[in-house]
Amino acid sequence: PTCATCHMSASPREGKTHNVGERISWTLRPPISKKLNLVRLENGEEFDVPDGGEIPKVGDEAKGSKVIEVLTSDQRRQKMKNVCSACHTSSVIEGHYNQFDDVVELYNEKFAKPIAAIMGELKKAGYITKEPFDEEIEWTWWEIWHHEGRRARHGAAMNGPDYTWWHGLYEVAKHTYFKFIPELREVAQHKDGNEKFADAMLEKYFKPIEGHDWYFNGLSKDAIDKVRKGFEERYGKGAMK
Repeated sequence: PTCATCHMSASPREGKTHNVGERISWTLRPPISKKLNLVRLENGEEFDVPDGGEIPKVGDEAKGSKVIEVLTSDQRRQKMKNVCSACHTSSVIEGHYNQFDDVVELYNEKFAKPIAAIMGELKKAGYITKEPFDEEIEWTWWEIWHHEGRRARHGAAMNGPDYTWWHGLYEVAKHTYFKFIPELREVAQHKDGNEKFADAMLEKYFKPIEGHDWYFNGLSKDAIDKVRKGFEERYGKGAMK
């Protein structure tokens, strides 16, 4: 299918639309993804409200006009599912969205939220300036969310596994552990002459997340055996030394 097939064209259960975002339930553009609700106004304008924001009701005044329709993120998703159903069974559609949600939430919870929080703490405490892009760690964070993180999320949205993993989450993880964290330590060392602030940030924002446990404690024998078992089931006994 083309872009228009899914995002604009009519299908047996959906009419055509010129709003290419109408059927989108997640925003994949910012550092941290959020689900979006759509508000339509009487004057022809419309705007998005992220989940957790204040959503006006039909008939309310908003931005100088009257609200005539509200589409929740679930309703927007259902519109896309209606288009999907022209070609796919419900199990395929639900499986796709389960995978999509899992990837976005993995990116959000394991990487984007803790890194964004640490970047905020660095600026607040004066470890980096308030100016954007004048320190290497800011460029690393930019690459993680704007390039690799976006590729991962968009790949999951549009069935592009290579973009999701090898050009996406693989690079997100690699650059988190082997660029961002070393640069965090370097920033702390430069200002304080030690890495205590960096250690405190990792303890506060990374350590509570189960997916980072290996970084702090290494892999247990049980975890290694589990990895080996899965690897050998796929590739044969002795494939993983």
